[in-house]
Amino acid sequence: MKNKTKSMGIELAREIVKHNKKVDEMISHKTYEFDVWKEEGKACVQTAICNVGGCAAHYLTFSSLDKAKRQASIMTILGEKMQTVGICNECLNDGADDDCCSHCGGDKTPVYDEFPDWLKFCPECDKYVD
Repeated sequence: MKNKTKSMGIELAREIVKHNKKVDEMISHKTYEFDVWKEEGKACVQTAICNVGGCAAHYLTFSSLDKAKRQASIMTILGEKMQTVGICNECLNDGADDDCCSHCGGDKTPVYDEFPDWLKFCPECDKYVD
């Protein structure tokens, strides 16, 4: 029993070393599938993108860029993918104030009557095509 436990521990240690090598290689070649950046003294890993404005809808924060890159690599190895959200709070708030068409200067009309401050279009410039 003692030898079996020891051999299992050795095998586990080898797997951890292999995993860490793969993570380090992914970091050095920047092959992780998540955006990583530093902002206001914190490092971030984007986990979701806004479908409307392409914004970082959700992200994880870390104390260092190295930790963020390591997490992005681990998430990539585990097969995690960037999520897509319909609209982030920033785009939702920006759209609420957007009443004037930037092309013709005309008034925009709400796409949905039940959500008048959400999505708007210009009846002159934005044409629906089947």
